[in-house]
Amino acid sequence: MITKERREMFIAGHNKIDNFLASSYRISLGLAIASAFLSSCGTTIPEPRYAAPSIKKPSQPLSAAKQLLPDGWADITSRSKQPQIKLWLVNRDYSATMVLRELLADSATQKSLLKEDMNLIATISLRAKLPENDPDYRVTRVPEMVDVKRNFTSYAYSEKGLLRRVLLFKKQNRFMEIELIQEQQNVEFDSLTEELYLFATKIYER
Repeated sequence: MITKERREMFIAGHNKIDNFLASSYRISLGLAIASAFLSSCGTTIPEPRYAAPSIKKPSQPLSAAKQLLPDGWADITSRSKQPQIKLWLVNRDYSATMVLRELLADSATQKSLLKEDMNLIATISLRAKLPENDPDYRVTRVPEMVDVKRNFTSYAYSEKGLLRRVLLFKKQNRFMEIELIQEQQNVEFDSLTEELYLFATKIYER
């Protein structure tokens, strides 16, 4: 349940975005941010929903990414047609997938965003994923810092009853996010969240 304090923090984050986009620094900056994050986060392009193959044997991960993969996960990135997706993984029982994306923006927008805190970046990412007035989407955890050392920020939402947890971080002046997607409602999501964090740590520290 979202507490009153966390809900107020979320509303404050929304207000900060609105003030940022309305600032006199650059009117076109707001349009650039909206365009960049909408395309990067997958609102304009539906997120690929993985369907298990008839022969339930995960494809072997690419050698370059093999050491980064959590145990029991396979690399299926080659099946994605979205260029912003760097890695697309599926676990052994096809109950969950993880998507690693780079949040793309033009150089001027990127320079401005690098001055902002990660909670703001996460709030923009979340807003880009949620259609207006769609009851199928519900925020279950507002953006918050989960690892101060690595500057990891995370939020969660549900789509048609299936949970999604997103973890964002900054690496070499690039914004990256990893989205954990529940594909079956009977899967234990807490244990998958631990795998998300371990995977994000590997990506961050490589």
